[in-house]
Amino acid sequence: MSPKRSATASEKIELLNMLQKGRLYAAVGCHYGINESTVHYIKKEEKNIRSTATVTFNKTAKRVITLHNKSIVKMESALAFLMLIGCCYQLEVRWRHADQLECLCRFGLSANQEQGGGPSRK
Repeated sequence: MSPKRSATASEKIELLNMLQKGRLYAAVGCHYGINESTVHYIKKEEKNIRSTATVTFNKTAKRVITLHNKSIVKMESALAFLMLIGCCYQLEVRWRHADQLECLCRFGLSANQEQGGGPSRK
């Protein structure tokens, strides 16, 4: 049995273009040597595949990996929360470098630099 084979992003785009031209799912599957159900799955994921293909620099890549840094995810959550609070109370949140570090420290991120006051209200 041969190892699992993945189609590249450019192959998937070509496959989707063939389907747009009116070719049958079975004919496209036969052309690429894959099952008809796989062609249906690729068609179902067309939006994701096309958006990934426009962002990806390496068109021969078989997988696109998005790395998530835990600190960045926490920071984004903290900033979104502070923006929500600012909108609810109609506050203007002004950020200075030291203020930003202090706000992030309150949400569990460590910063070994100077800390200032919290966000200013207007």
